[in-house]
Amino acid sequence: MKKIFTFIAMVLAAAGVYAAELTVADGTATSEKMPIRGYYGDCFTHNQVIYPAAYIQDLKGASLTSMTFYVSSQASAAQTPVYTVSLAIVSADKFTSDAYGSSYYFLTDETVKVYEGTMDASQATVTVTFDTPFAYNGGNLLLDIQTKTRGNDKDSEFLGLSTSSVLSVFANGFGGGQPGTSGSGESFLPKTMFAYTGEVSAPCVKPANLKADSVAPDYAAVSWTAGGEETQWQAVCMAGNAAADWSGAVLVNEPKAAFANLQPTSDYTIYVRSYCAEDKQSFAESITIHTACGKVTELPWSEDFSNADALACWELQNANVRIFSGALMFGLNGADSLVAAMPEFDAAYDTLALTFNYNTNSYNATLELGYISAEDAFVALGDAYPKTKNYTLVEDVLLNTVPAAAKRLAFRYAATEASYVYVDNITLKVAPEEVVTAIEQTEAGVKAVKRIENGQLVIIKNGVRFNVLGSAL
Repeated sequence: MKKIFTFIAMVLAAAGVYAAELTVADGTATSEKMPIRGYYGDCFTHNQVIYPAAYIQDLKGASLTSMTFYVSSQASAAQTPVYTVSLAIVSADKFTSDAYGSSYYFLTDETVKVYEGTMDASQATVTVTFDTPFAYNGGNLLLDIQTKTRGNDKDSEFLGLSTSSVLSVFANGFGGGQPGTSGSGESFLPKTMFAYTGEVSAPCVKPANLKADSVAPDYAAVSWTAGGEETQWQAVCMAGNAAADWSGAVLVNEPKAAFANLQPTSDYTIYVRSYCAEDKQSFAESITIHTACGKVTELPWSEDFSNADALACWELQNANVRIFSGALMFGLNGADSLVAAMPEFDAAYDTLALTFNYNTNSYNATLELGYISAEDAFVALGDAYPKTKNYTLVEDVLLNTVPAAAKRLAFRYAATEASYVYVDNITLKVAPEEVVTAIEQTEAGVKAVKRIENGQLVIIKNGVRFNVLGSAL
């Protein structure tokens, strides 16, 4: 995140008296309108900028003596209009628009004139040295600049910061007329260096080096370093990229924080700011995290691969296993095999049954259902499924032989030539009771074999064939 303000100070006394400078809105955005618009130098113009209190809180208690603005594109010659510059403390922290959002209203608060003269942007900076210092004791600061005497029209641009709110408004009159009560708004704050004297509190500097130390399916821990001498911080975790809601923040006395009860495979933004006083906090630093995959806890579970993120919690052997045309595709360029392991489930696999569709484009390709063992090896469950070039339904495959130590269920695709296979419409559920009963009626401990015979799922145990309803064939 771009550092949005820089504090530069020379300490004159241990009591906290500074002759100092504070630079705010140190960004790379540009504006041809703020703080002045040289292109309309031959017209009467009106500019207003709101500096929200959060940007200039370190000036509280100071006497402002000048403002310096930074030019990104200089005027081709000296600009000659004469401006009146005034300041005020206002309650508004942004400008409001008309019902159509096309124009923004100038503030009408009473202001204090601090300067009258030219503002020439033909150089790298424009400094306005106040005729009378302005006492700043906190709050939102309004900068009001109006043309007193028209001059030449030499265009220029200024550096600044793009903001989430409209903080600047500009309008110009024509043919010697005055601007109206509203103008065009910009979500822009000009880069400004305030020079000041007086006794101010120590700066409240935002934290640095924010990083994620641990991210689990339902938990995240972050840490950072103090930006200055701060000893307290506020931290808050927001779903997605939502803005910080500090009413729910935690206050910590160490540069670290943890958040529980998060949702697996979800995005969160964590914000941290220095807490220096009830009315003084720094700007926030932020970091975006993505929680890890958790075990699937609800059954039945289905996957039709219609979502681009459907494989987020699968373990894929390589990029040749991917979603294509709304299905899980295994693609090979020659003789080889591929494994795709399903998400982890918080259930005993030997009590479950799996249903899916599949098809291949080659009779030299095979598809197997199995599991990933504790040793990270693929173990097949029974025979490979018959080759088919049409989608075939494999229904209620019993997983009663999957050991408790198995990590994940998985598919393996093998071929002796370039080919592919699609798997789709997977459903994992508790095994139908009648099928389980049929298996239990055979000799305990004997492995059941599942295979397709004439398009029908058959369970073979002790030489006896059962259909999916548990009836002997």
